[in-house]
Amino acid sequence: MQAIDTTASSYDTAWVAMVPSPSSPKSPCFPECLNWLVKNQLDDRSWGLANHNGTHSLLKDSLSSTLACIALKRWNVGEDQINKGMYVSLCCFLACCISSVSRLLVQVYVLSSQILLRLLTKVNHLPLVLTSYFLVCWSMQNS
Repeated sequence: MQAIDTTASSYDTAWVAMVPSPSSPKSPCFPECLNWLVKNQLDDRSWGLANHNGTHSLLKDSLSSTLACIALKRWNVGEDQINKGMYVSLCCFLACCISSVSRLLVQVYVLSSQILLRLLTKVNHLPLVLTSYFLVCWSMQNS
């Protein structure tokens, strides 16, 4: 029989931590989940688990950290952990935005250089500005 991985998941724990007690809706049904979130924040301020090579998934860290902060805030517990966790969430969000913008800029650069290359093959006399731009792009692409 194969062993089942029962590793604690900060994402799942945060969801469970938000469940109110049926007898007292202003208190958590599972306070041990809140305690786990307070005690298990990593040194990098996230609640993510490191994968096999020691790196974290940016998206998973962001989701886990955001959800853990929401759970802690719901019950007004762990103000210090919330502040640290929101830092991780913001950094992950900004990193994803920068990555998306970088990919877009590369696509625009490649597309514009392809358009200029086609223009150069079709037209004998391009304006000086376009010719200069093309030469700069071409030299960057070939360096």
